[in-house]
Amino acid sequence: MLIEPMIQQLQQLRLRGMAAGLEQLLANKQHASLSFEERLSLMIQHEMTDRNSKRLAQRLRWAKLRRALRSKISTPARRAVSIRS
Repeated sequence: MLIEPMIQQLQQLRLRGMAAGLEQLLANKQHASLSFEERLSLMIQHEMTDRNSKRLAQRLRWAKLRRALRSKISTPARRAVSIRS
């Protein structure tokens, strides 16, 4: 199987981390001596790292949005209301 179509298929399956990992493995000639299982393990680790970093980035964006919303909300001074019976 040709490499470029395989990378495109990985990207279509939304396995962009694995596609990037495969490209890195192919670029580095030292990884040619690794077994199939070791190379597959490296690609899976690359995918998991990519997903975790995207998840963290999303959460940080959400946190900044919430903080910004809280700072823009102005609450008037509390009124001293007493209830008389």
